Amino acid sequence: MPHISRSKMGSMPQNAGLLRRSWLAFKHAAKVLFLPWPKYSFEDLATIQDAIDGPRFQQMARRIKETKEGRRLMIERPHLSIDSIDWESLSALPTHSFGYCVWHHFYAHQILEEPDLGDKHFHWGDEAEYIKDRFRQTHDFRHVLLGLGITGSDEVLVNVYQANQHPLILSRLIAIGGSIKHGATHARRMLLNVLRARRSARHSAFLPALRYEEYWHWSIHELRDHLNLKPIGPHYPPRYRHPDAPIRLKAA
Repeated sequence: MPHISRSKMGSMPQNAGLLRRSWLAFKHAAKVLFLPWPKYSFEDLATIQDAIDGPRFQQMARRIKETKEGRRLMIERPHLSIDSIDWESLSALPTHSFGYCVWHHFYAHQILEEPDLGDKHFHWGDEAEYIKDRFRQTHDFRHVLLGLGITGSDEVLVNVYQANQHPLILSRLIAIGGSIKHGATHARRMLLNVLRARRSARHSAFLPALRYEEYWHWSIHELRDHLNLKPIGPHYPPRYRHPDAPIRLKAA
C-alpha cells in the first residue's frame, strides 16, 4: 500500500514530454522484464506508471466523481497510509470483518513499511495525482477483497481485475505478461482464474471510488455483497485468528 510524498510540479498535458516519458518507460520496463526481483524495485514500476498512465488517472478521477461516495472522496481527500491506520484496533475485530482481514494480510505478509517509490517525474494535475496515490495505497485492500495472497499469480490476478475495471496500461501489461508466465506451468487453472477476475471486475462496483476506511467493521462477505464482488481466491476471511491478534502496540 504505497504512500507517495514527492515534489510538486505543474500539471502536464497528455502529450507533454512524450519523448522523455517514452524513454523512462522503456528504460524501467527493461529492468522489470529482464531482471529478477529484487533487482528491480517498486520505484521502477511507479516510474513506468507515471510515464504511461497519467491520462488514465485523469479519466479515473472524472469517473470517480460520478458516484456520491466518489464525489465525497474527491472533495475530502482523506489520507490513507500504513502509518495512518489504527492496526491495533483492526487486529481486535472479528476475523470475518473487513478490517481484521486487512490487518491479517498486512501483518502476516510483513507489509509494514511504505515502499520507496523514488522521485516523481511527472505531475498530471492535483486530482489525478491524489487518485494515483490512493490507488497505490489501497492496492493490497483489493487483494483482500478478492481473496488473494501475495504470490506472483495472485498479483497477476489483481492486475487482471484492475485492468478490467479501468484501462490502466501498466495493469494490462502485467496481466498479459504474467498470465503467459504463470500459465506456462498451470495453464488451465490460470485461465479459469483470469476469466473469474475479468467477470468479477466487470460486474462489481468501481473500487477506486470506495472509501475503504469506512467499512472496517463490516463483514467481508457483507462488503462483497454490497459491491457485487465475487472473490477469486480463498484467503479471506482467514480460517483462524492469527496467534498475535489482538496486538498491543508499545506506547511511543
